[in-house]
Amino acid sequence: MTQQKHLIEVHNAGRHSSAELAELFNVARSTVYRTIQRQFDSGH
Repeated sequence: MTQQKHLIEVHNAGRHSSAELAELFNVARSTVYRTIQRQFDSGH
């Protein structure tokens, strides 16, 4: 599983804030927001 897909799955579980996801995946919050936005833009 790619890190991006994993991030989306964890986000969709609704247990972590964007800031927590950024820390968990060692990325910037902007990366979390962009990844989530891409998911919605692609219709998933």
